[in-house]
Amino acid sequence: MNPSALDTPSLDRAVMELRESAGSWSATPLTRRIALLERLLPRVASGSAELAAVGARAKGYAPHSPWAAEDWSGGPWALAQNAAAYLHVLRRIAGGEEPVDPRAVCEEDGRTKVGVFPAAGWDRLLLNGFTGQVWMCPGITAEQVRDRAAGEYRGRPGRPAVALVLGAGNVAAITALDVLHKLYVEGQVVIAKLNPVNTYLRPHFERVFAEFVARGWVRFVDGGAAEGGYLARHEVIDAIHVTGSDQTHDAIVWGTDEDAEQRRRDDQPLVTKPFSSELGGVSPCIVAPGPWSDADFRFQAEHIVTGKTNNSGHNCIASQVLVCRVTGTVPSGCWARSGGCCASCLRAPITTPAPPGAWPPFSPPTRRRRPTATAARFSSPTSPTTTTS
Repeated sequence: MNPSALDTPSLDRAVMELRESAGSWSATPLTRRIALLERLLPRVASGSAELAAVGARAKGYAPHSPWAAEDWSGGPWALAQNAAAYLHVLRRIAGGEEPVDPRAVCEEDGRTKVGVFPAAGWDRLLLNGFTGQVWMCPGITAEQVRDRAAGEYRGRPGRPAVALVLGAGNVAAITALDVLHKLYVEGQVVIAKLNPVNTYLRPHFERVFAEFVARGWVRFVDGGAAEGGYLARHEVIDAIHVTGSDQTHDAIVWGTDEDAEQRRRDDQPLVTKPFSSELGGVSPCIVAPGPWSDADFRFQAEHIVTGKTNNSGHNCIASQVLVCRVTGTVPSGCWARSGGCCASCLRAPITTPAPPGAWPPFSPPTRRRRPTATAARFSSPTSPTTTTS
């Protein structure tokens, strides 16, 4: 990396402005933080159509295309829903309640589990019948979960700090959600560096976060790997979060020179700051035994295939593997029909029209590739005992 080729003065200026303002964010009382979020939501709503439209155009289809529904759900809706979720918890704390409803925390089979969805009436209305839990690591008790929740607002605030968010995701809301997390969960001010693939989002984010920008708590900058590397190693940056690829993570942590592999083997990272990463995953959808009908399979298959093909498959949280009993000796009873879900999934993509590539100009259209890839992913037999999504 050649720092002289970068606009380092503007990056340094942005980082120093954040450092000077970090203390004022840490000192901002809960009631004011709530008010800031309450005023953020109308800005999300008023710019929602424009945000969804620019996302659609960036991916190569018109704002009125059926595929633009993804840009509404992955852009303004996701951002508004996330901000509303923070408000739900912060208002509980402001009202003297625990951040996590004690009734939602339980210990079962040696693990502490927290029911996190549904959390409010809108959740039950929009996704009726769906539930979500967070399972704690073994050894974490229910009492510890309740005591440690929302420490930033319950006498355990973090020190003033500057966080770097490297936002390379092409799902519009992701970078904004990472910024909110750093601000409201970790208590850090943020410089968010947008990747060249999503720089079109910058003016929209600056509008949504206008009050935070005006007070020196958030800065948005553009750039590629050189800018990201410079900021990651900047002495004023205290913590880093990246949404992107494992190659990006490894380049920052281990470097790209001839000594990178040796550093990895020796566990000698170039960056020792707190570093969180969202690099994607291979999430399973497990079909558990049950008295499922053909209609049940068709209904769930549509959900599974929609998740797999969302954003042309460029989705870190999509179910990438369907686990069900489809070959071998099938026991009698509920397991005997579990393969029906796999068959329904393999049929569903045939009638699903393909959108353009999700990372223009880097991805070709996926019309002919997706059904084949889906079939390959959805045909691995095993014997599951639980369901996840």
